[in-house]
Amino acid sequence: MSVTILCGLLFFDNLEKWTFNAMHARLVPGNEPWKKWVRVERVLAEGYNEDVLRRKNVA
Repeated sequence: MSVTILCGLLFFDNLEKWTFNAMHARLVPGNEPWKKWVRVERVLAEGYNEDVLRRKNVA
């Protein structure tokens, strides 16, 4: 059951990336939706969130 769920998550993650590319959507570099798990891993490993730091520096 869990293997099926993981395969489904990977499929929809790749489908999302393909859809954005097919529609030529403009994204902010580094904030692509399909990289959300990479960002989560970075936050957990480094203990901070770059997006929050950018917002604090802008405000």
